[in-house]
Amino acid sequence: MTAAASRWYLALGCLMVFVLALWLRLAGSGWDDWAGLHPDERHLIFALSDALAGLAQAQGTGWGELWFATGLSPLDPRGGGRFYVYGGLPHLTMTLLAHARAVVGWEGLLALTRNTTAIIDAYTCLAVFMLAMLLLRHGAAALAACFFYAVAPLALQHANFFTVDPWLTAAVAWGLVAAVLLAAETRPRRALLWAALAGALAAVALACKLPGALLCPGLVAAAYVRLRRHRSKGRLAVELALSVVVFLVTLRLVAPFSFAGPGLLDLRPSPAMIGAYLEAARVAGSPEFPPNWQWMAGYGPLQALRDMALMALGPALAAAAGVGVATGIGAAVTQRGRGAQCGRNAWRRATPLILVTTGFCAYGLFGRPPMLRYMLPAVPGLCVVAGAAMAGLWDSWRGRGVVLAVLGCALFWGAGMARLHSALPNSRIAASYWLWANTGPGVVIAHESSWDESLPLPVRLDDRPERIWPEQGGRFAFVNLGLEAPETPAKAARIAEALDRADLLVISSERLRRPMLALPGRFAMTGAYYALLADGRLCFAPVYRSRSVYPLPGLPLADGWVQEPWSVYDHPAVEIYRKTGCFARAQVEARLLAALDTNAASRGEAQ
Repeated sequence: MTAAASRWYLALGCLMVFVLALWLRLAGSGWDDWAGLHPDERHLIFALSDALAGLAQAQGTGWGELWFATGLSPLDPRGGGRFYVYGGLPHLTMTLLAHARAVVGWEGLLALTRNTTAIIDAYTCLAVFMLAMLLLRHGAAALAACFFYAVAPLALQHANFFTVDPWLTAAVAWGLVAAVLLAAETRPRRALLWAALAGALAAVALACKLPGALLCPGLVAAAYVRLRRHRSKGRLAVELALSVVVFLVTLRLVAPFSFAGPGLLDLRPSPAMIGAYLEAARVAGSPEFPPNWQWMAGYGPLQALRDMALMALGPALAAAAGVGVATGIGAAVTQRGRGAQCGRNAWRRATPLILVTTGFCAYGLFGRPPMLRYMLPAVPGLCVVAGAAMAGLWDSWRGRGVVLAVLGCALFWGAGMARLHSALPNSRIAASYWLWANTGPGVVIAHESSWDESLPLPVRLDDRPERIWPEQGGRFAFVNLGLEAPETPAKAARIAEALDRADLLVISSERLRRPMLALPGRFAMTGAYYALLADGRLCFAPVYRSRSVYPLPGLPLADGWVQEPWSVYDHPAVEIYRKTGCFARAQVEARLLAALDTNAASRGEAQ
């Protein structure tokens, strides 16, 4: 095969993988029937809606004034005192896009933002392909790396959420492309171009999310590689200066409300932004914040690594990345081998990718909290490393069979997320329709906490285009158990009173039960409540249950053991209980108070 024909086949393969990635992501955008079940996504949509409303009222105001008037512009996501700790670039981009396309309404904004995020993430596959080609110089390995990202479950999942993490991942991947090009460039003028592009993409990453700053060590590493290769400190100084200037100018333009303003040259950080980040840091370390309880219940870096390898990446991609790391280290140490996996020069070329990928892995594993989505920007780099492992196998027919088997396993694992978002009903949506179909008017439903979704959700009935809300016409009423409250006698009375009023009890996810049962010393009363519910003494009988299942084709896998954010948004376990005739309010309250007294006595003895 000629070199030209090989390039055409490679381009065709890359295009096919890109189309597959785009189709998988766009097909799952309506995973929750546009109900907006992701709380971070809801927060972003509310900010977007307010910005559009303010923009409509600001007719005649110049764009310069709108763009740089921190705290005053309707485009400022922190305007009016709103708590906002995400990067401003996704918010600004979607505000302008929605304004230009005259998109309004909850479902319209959800569709636009999710589809845009899906497209951005699909293009990240192309960045992975380019990175792999630049570092591995092996067409089949580059296609394998691109394919790994196209079907990675964590990437597929977050491509269907309007959150800033896929935007950050795209900026990091393309920034690494620019860094690797800069490290390898020998022509001075072209190096200036890559330096400027790298600085711009670093600013874009930081404007998407604060951890985008982890891309900067990769750019410094690229500059160091150039210095070692060319020994020209003067040229390096010019390139670094250009990169820094472009970084600052780009950041001022794409993240205008991160600065105090309103002057264009006022580069002081915005006090509102600093205050929001400080508050977020305080909350992230607070034991009183209910979402933190799952991390306090013995979940640490090892558990996060387990969940990342087994679920978020899948066994095939995780194993290939592990082999790639071991092979790359061995080749760098021994300086033997061939192709892209050997020699000190190959190791140096890969330094930006290694630093950035390691940085995001460490941030996700050891950060507060150790969430899988924090490691999403590391996935492109891990896919390149996995592609390197495939390069060593492709040169023999037996090895090619192994490569195809690994890619098939990766596709099988990614198909679980694709089915979850495009082929199966969301568990909360399904439970909501069950409630509408199996209950009568005036039903009172107890839900656990305001920290979790209450069911039923607004649904479409009888093929009506508009949603019917649970409170319409008195169809449903709600009481809140307040299980997140401190353990006091008043809490026992409130739980018993709410259950006395309720006809049904709904557990919308394991967001509260799982961590609270894992902290028995702190939540003894709540643990007793769940024990009463489980053995029937609470006198609420189960009438509906769905498990948290990752739907691998033909092999559904129970994944309730994975960290809560993995399942709670798109496939939580849901349980519904109906009150039976044996319920006695006084008896329930007495049992809860007894658990509280027993726990207090145990603490006194321990002291």
